[in-house]
Amino acid sequence: MKSIIDKPYNLFKKTIVYVQFWFRSKNRHGVHSPFVFDFVENVLNARYKDNEVEQERRKLLKDHSIIKFTDLGYGKDRSIKISRIAAKSLKKPKEAQLLAKIVRFYGIENVIELGTSLGITTAYMARSKEDVSIQTIEGSKEVLERAKKLWDNIGINSISTFHSSFDDLLPQLTLNENTLVYIDGNHTYEATLRYFNFFMSTYRDSIILVFDDIHWSKGMEKAWEEISLDKRVCLSIDLFELGVVFLGPRLEKEHFVLRY
Repeated sequence: MKSIIDKPYNLFKKTIVYVQFWFRSKNRHGVHSPFVFDFVENVLNARYKDNEVEQERRKLLKDHSIIKFTDLGYGKDRSIKISRIAAKSLKKPKEAQLLAKIVRFYGIENVIELGTSLGITTAYMARSKEDVSIQTIEGSKEVLERAKKLWDNIGINSISTFHSSFDDLLPQLTLNENTLVYIDGNHTYEATLRYFNFFMSTYRDSIILVFDDIHWSKGMEKAWEEISLDKRVCLSIDLFELGVVFLGPRLEKEHFVLRY
């Protein structure tokens, strides 16, 4: 069971957190780092759209068939409509497109995704660059099967899938250079830091870590604060929905809160 600090914020609390974020955040005119200015101009402000993937999203939102959903965080199964999973769990186009733009702009060759869900964000990243290789892990078998069907519909064959808990599979993965790690699952303080420390222990140059829902709960905010302050982290960027961490010897230790 999740602890008290890991319970998600209600709408009222989330609104307060967002207002606080807004007053702390900067736009591109407040950014003096050349590296981060390039990130703003060429990633945040770049245009990217994938109509085929968005068409698949619309299909999911209208799919009322029922599947068994396995929640490893709570250790139980439940029956749920695909449309409900799509409405609650899929990243909005804005965030999914952002991940695709990161892959494209930084020439990412390898992606490790913790939390496939129904495969929309995975599809965005796979289609953003021809030679990108993706490994994605999902704990719910029937959810993963539905994601595979989506990729087949739009001709994606560059994704390797694993039905497993994150902790069981991570030691088997090889972390290469030029890798993007997207962590979108098990939104708890303890698990988030555990995944962070795993990837830091296998650190290579030119790695980008992206954490989902960093303001989802008190626990996630606490984990993100510790990650951004960690001496091993060169550069961290708070985009409210996502937290981006850059690792590289040529980067200075800085933290930015940016409106997106």
